[in-house]
Amino acid sequence: MTTRILTGTCKHIFRFRPFRICNDNAGLRVNTDSVLLGAWTPAGNPARILDAGTGNGLLALMAACKYPDATVDAVDIASRALALARLNMDMNPALARRIRLFRTDLKMFQPDHLYDMIISNPPYFDGTPPPDDLRRTARQAGESFIRALFELAGRHLSRDGKLYLLWPAGRRHELLDTGYRNRLFPAAEIVLRDHPQANVKRSLWEWTPRLGRHYRREELILFRPDGQRTGAFDRLVKNWYLS
Repeated sequence: MTTRILTGTCKHIFRFRPFRICNDNAGLRVNTDSVLLGAWTPAGNPARILDAGTGNGLLALMAACKYPDATVDAVDIASRALALARLNMDMNPALARRIRLFRTDLKMFQPDHLYDMIISNPPYFDGTPPPDDLRRTARQAGESFIRALFELAGRHLSRDGKLYLLWPAGRRHELLDTGYRNRLFPAAEIVLRDHPQANVKRSLWEWTPRLGRHYRREELILFRPDGQRTGAFDRLVKNWYLS
């Protein structure tokens, strides 16, 4: 069921080349990971796309911009997130015409069609065991979300559809186990380093329902020691960031 979301005002705007985003909410601000994931998805012509856990709607807007013939469904359970996503849709009406917002738990989402692409930057906590209830709750929410995401993808990806997501490197085996249990198989993994000497903390993943596809694993370093973007990272995001 689609829930109507009331709009508001925005004080701080983050401007991308093709659109703009309200950047007021501290917990839902534009972040490098989402931009990286949205920029990484390959060229193509998917007809139906799902942004699972849309947050501020950034990935949905990137998908609508990148795939001009696609319809994008954007799902989130949090009313605050959906209110901000709706505001961002109102700020970008040309793209928003092809985006539908749904307020629902991903476990309860029952679309009546298949998706050619599912994208998600899920909630997660990476590191040592959580020291307090807040972090423990955040990690448990991430585990529940990723199970629901793969169950949904297992049922609602088209035969040639792909699932793209970002996930912490320290929980790689958990992700693989969840994928295999839902008959999804990794096609690509891009391990990310913030700078050349940094440990790998997270990876970009591509999953497919088709067994036997070639699996590739590569590395992407985001920033040089001087803090500037590397050439590889810059080429990936140059069509999105203004500078």
